Amino acid sequence: MRKVWAKIGKRPIAVVKPSYEWLYVYGFVKPKTGETFWYLIPRVNTKWLNLVYQQFAQDAGISKKKRFC
Repeated sequence: MRKVWAKIGKRPIAVVKPSYEWLYVYGFVKPKTGETFWYLIPRVNTKWLNLVYQQFAQDAGISKKKRFC
């Protein structure tokens, strides 16, 4: 809330356009060591989740030959 100027006896009109910017956090933890990986993404859908998985695999050094255990 804030003050706005208005004539005496008149209600002030203030145009407000509320907007929100959402941010989602994905986290992965390696149970044996406690090593964590955090990713911030703007949406939750299949496309973004696949991008998170790909980045996680790259950061954790996971490949078809090496597993994350």
